[in-house]
Amino acid sequence: MKEYLGLTERTRNDPVSHAELKELALSPETVAAVTRLFEKSIEQSLVLDGNVVTPELGGEAVVSDGRLRLLEYPDLKHDVVRQLVTMVETKEAPAALLAFLRSSETGLSVLRETGGLEAHLYAMSSAGPRETSASQRELLDRIVRTAVLIEFKSWTLEPETQLEWIRKNEWKGRYVGFWHIHPPSVDAGELAAGFEPSTTDLAAAVEHGQLVTIVFRPDGFDFYDLSEITAVETGHSETRVVTYRSPDWQALFTELLRKRTLGASRALQTGRAALQ
Repeated sequence: MKEYLGLTERTRNDPVSHAELKELALSPETVAAVTRLFEKSIEQSLVLDGNVVTPELGGEAVVSDGRLRLLEYPDLKHDVVRQLVTMVETKEAPAALLAFLRSSETGLSVLRETGGLEAHLYAMSSAGPRETSASQRELLDRIVRTAVLIEFKSWTLEPETQLEWIRKNEWKGRYVGFWHIHPPSVDAGELAAGFEPSTTDLAAAVEHGQLVTIVFRPDGFDFYDLSEITAVETGHSETRVVTYRSPDWQALFTELLRKRTLGASRALQTGRAALQ
């Protein structure tokens, strides 16, 4: 913790400029790190009805020893949503789903933030397993898809998680700020660009002074420096973007997406065979 707080004075005396951040963002080390983050997002994606949903990843960044270090923090909701999807796909009892979500603060948060989930699980549990209809299961599937799009598609950081990982990481150099990625979207099985910084991202940048947003493009990535944002309304006019492009980028991620989709298909077939 002392190391982390010690970043403040060094950063105040020698703040990280946009020119320095731009140079570091395009360095081979950072390009390799960003590539790995997008690969990890695809590897950890959920495949629902053939649709690939990639999670956002994020953390805090420092400049140390002449390189940009992107220290990653896990979003605990991702694991809860992933387990919830697995339990729904294997047709776990509604009471078991409800008990699982109520067993942790993170699960309770998912319950609160997914409209209709708790009420529907409670109604299904009260009716008993023999009274669970196909229409109730279909509605549960739709509600869980909403949870995936809200909780799994975004990156959020709880103070307790930040504190835990501050203690786990080594802190030296100068502080940059929070960062997160907007991973590739998948449209009709094809890679598509991630979204530009949202109003929520801009608001976070105003509040915290920075929220570097690294956006996937089919031929590279855009590195958004949001340190100059002063108001959400004027945010996009004040963003500074560092652009990286590579002729090998699309082939790399297209192949990775193909393997992920194929692997999910095989796992689904195995799961169905086991249930039969």
